[in-house]
Amino acid sequence: MTIQILLADDHPASLAGASMILNNAARGRLHVAACVDGTDALLLALQQRPFDLVVTDFFMPGGGRPMAWS
Repeated sequence: MTIQILLADDHPASLAGASMILNNAARGRLHVAACVDGTDALLLALQQRPFDLVVTDFFMPGGGRPMAWS
C-alpha cells in the first residue's frame, strides 16, 4: 500500500527538503506530491487523487487556511 501525501509550502527549500526526507525514509511506500501555493494544492487535492495526509504552510500565497478547512 502506498501512502499518498500532499505537501504545500511557498518556500522552495522547505518543500524540497521535506519531500526528500519523506521519499528517502519511505523506501517507495510513499507518493509525495508538492505544490508551491495553496491554490494549486487545493486544486490538486480536489481533482487528482485522495491524499492520506496533507501538510501545508498555514500562511502562504493562495492560503493554507482554505485547505485546512476543506
